[in-house]
Amino acid sequence: MRELELFDPKLVARKLGIESERSTLDETGLAPGDWENSRSELYRSILRNPLGHRRQLLTGSEECLARLSRLAATAPHFREVIGIVKRAVILSWRAKVGLKIPAILVTGDPGIGKSFTLRRIAEALHPPTASRRGEAPVIAEHSFATSDDSATIGGHTLSWKNARPGLVASLLLSSPLANPVVLLDEIDKATADRDNKTDCLHALLEQDENASRFVDQFLEFPLRADYVIWLITANSVEGMRPSLLDRCIVIPVEQPRPEERRLIAQQIVEAALVPYKRVVGCYEDSIVCRLDEFSPRQTKRLVDLAIALAASEGRSVLRTADIEAAARLVRPQA
Repeated sequence: MRELELFDPKLVARKLGIESERSTLDETGLAPGDWENSRSELYRSILRNPLGHRRQLLTGSEECLARLSRLAATAPHFREVIGIVKRAVILSWRAKVGLKIPAILVTGDPGIGKSFTLRRIAEALHPPTASRRGEAPVIAEHSFATSDDSATIGGHTLSWKNARPGLVASLLLSSPLANPVVLLDEIDKATADRDNKTDCLHALLEQDENASRFVDQFLEFPLRADYVIWLITANSVEGMRPSLLDRCIVIPVEQPRPEERRLIAQQIVEAALVPYKRVVGCYEDSIVCRLDEFSPRQTKRLVDLAIALAASEGRSVLRTADIEAAARLVRPQA
């Protein structure tokens, strides 16, 4: 793998008042003030980090393409989205350069599997072996539907109580890779607020310009964020800033057709069974047809309930009857 310099360690060292990152960190003093103490300790931990100041660049591979192709076969209504990702992987693989993907914004009705499928794309790009250093993260998620903090992405200014770095800086500093994935869910929810939570994305999504010297508001030193992979969902682009949309490839996804819903249902069932394979390890084929009438979101909820029902009765096979029982719990008959 190629490497790039994530940040300049000399800049961080100077913020601590020491000549270089090789100086004895324990001999430096802390500036006054609670937030300054907290930030100085964070600078120390950054300089002590075994990962250092350089990060590996994941490149495309035949294995990655195979994973994406398998995903495309089970999520056909996302073929355009997966196609863009696959072409970027092919370019990286053949040119032997770091994987770089333009920011993708997927729009469509609630419940059609936007978040589920983008998460699968992220996992296809970064399988568990990608980190190779314990539990180092390579994927981070944030939902604008549940966040009331406008600094979550780009960090807090020092005037905030309990100020801290944002999601992007935290991910880059803790990940072994320079191109981790950030999943942003329901970004359209942020545009309804007066304090717009998407302001920092204008810099972060400019991959060839501002993102290469992104400054987190808490850390106050530049980071290389131009290889971060952005996968974003919205129910609608109505009300979203044109300047933000201009920085993304916007792809509308329609409701899946009946034959597509069966493929999606199969994927959801098999993924849901993975953590419980020692207890409930397989399923009846008829389950997939029974789930045909439900949206991907409803399917996931029903399957999770059905697995719990099967396990509670000591059965290792998930049955269609379990789905029926789960449906009655979710939608009780009058």
